[in-house]
Amino acid sequence: LRHTRPRGDDGALEGDILERFREGRTGTWFWRQVLTACGFRAGSGIRSHWPCFAYAFAAMAMRGFLWRATEGVPALLRWWTWPFPLSQVVFELGAPAVLAMGALPALGIGLVLTGEFRWTSLLRTGLISLSVLVLGKFLFDGLSPWLLVPVPGKPYAKMVAAPEILPILSYLGFVVSAWVGCGQPARTENWVRKSAARG
Repeated sequence: LRHTRPRGDDGALEGDILERFREGRTGTWFWRQVLTACGFRAGSGIRSHWPCFAYAFAAMAMRGFLWRATEGVPALLRWWTWPFPLSQVVFELGAPAVLAMGALPALGIGLVLTGEFRWTSLLRTGLISLSVLVLGKFLFDGLSPWLLVPVPGKPYAKMVAAPEILPILSYLGFVVSAWVGCGQPARTENWVRKSAARG
């Protein structure tokens, strides 16, 4: 409950719940109140950060509908004609870069509508998303012997053991990237204001 508290909240709700619990309310009542309060606070956090969810939705839509096109980006750049280290980077990062950067207009529109638009937020979100995608790709490649299972009836084919988890993890990765990428400027501004007030 303390971790879901909005900035500037002095924790009066936590105090009220604890006080009533000490007055004799049951443990069931206590946990119901805590979970309800956490749900309301999480809901208000989602409403106030809806551009992050719009960015993740746009990225997942691109991934679902345009994945073949994004896979074709490295070929379009004729990566095999480039010198070795650069050709490998373009081959490995071409499609993730298109996904990470291609959904940024959705985030930008959302930030403009909420009045929180900053170019640094877009750049930071794109870089964090690209890093998360690349890290996820290399983790998947490294863990694939344990994540892949044989396809029944096809002895040489393999598939992911739980394929429904991958889109959920991708969506959460995009949401967290946008949340972290767009959340930093507000914290920095608050720190600058507090420093100016002290000095």
